[in-house]
Amino acid sequence: MSQQSVYEVERVVLPGLELRLCVEYGGAPHYDPSPAEDRPRSWIEAVSPRGVREVATLDDFCGLLRGLEPSSVSEEQAAVLARIAGQLLQVGRVVTPDELYKFLEDEFAVKLSTQPPRIEQAHLRFLAVKADLVAGVTELRSVDVDINSSRASVIAAPRK
Repeated sequence: MSQQSVYEVERVVLPGLELRLCVEYGGAPHYDPSPAEDRPRSWIEAVSPRGVREVATLDDFCGLLRGLEPSSVSEEQAAVLARIAGQLLQVGRVVTPDELYKFLEDEFAVKLSTQPPRIEQAHLRFLAVKADLVAGVTELRSVDVDINSSRASVIAAPRK
């Protein structure tokens, strides 16, 4: 018998919609859990006046964002939306203009202050970094999600 712990990792509230990124950690009460029991499971929930449903695809996610007025989305809300989209796309950790990521400007041809997660002209745009504990930063990616077509383009940022 295993114990389960569910955590709401990300949450954003928009007009008529709430999106949540949840993670469930399964734990076995014995010393050596199998890899399947040890792996966290994540999913995205949409809460609206019609109820709660799981968001399983990029098309589901974009469908919820269609018609959203970009000016009504704050920088923090855009960052949470980017982290949720990043989870769906498996592009790595979303980068924000923060001192924590300043070192990326030394390695890649980007200026973080001009590249915050944002919604503009029905596109969700953000940077994401792939990193490895041994190899370090392996890739910085520019992600552009077209909300109307539910298509995403992921382009590697050039190194300096």
